[in-house]
Amino acid sequence: MPGAKLPANRILDGRSFAPALRGEKGSPRDWVFIELARHWYVREAGWKLNEAGELFDLSGAPFTEQLVPPDRQEAAALAARTRLQAALATLNRRRVHSP
Repeated sequence: MPGAKLPANRILDGRSFAPALRGEKGSPRDWVFIELARHWYVREAGWKLNEAGELFDLSGAPFTEQLVPPDRQEAAALAARTRLQAALATLNRRRVHSP
């Protein structure tokens, strides 16, 4: 209903991609959230973090997704995990279940 107020405890996390369709600059996100049945992941260019907390290196995508061991201390992997976990923190927690 137009003009209806959202409940105070809900975050409106959508963003329009209409400017991109019109060839305009807009303000796109650096990440996307995908939910398929009971599975979900958040991804950005080069990295994906799933509902089990598994981080994947997507540098070989779309043909390969390399699982990053949890103890991997490479700076790029650590930074990607931090960014993707921060992106998840901005979403409505009722929908997203952390491991």
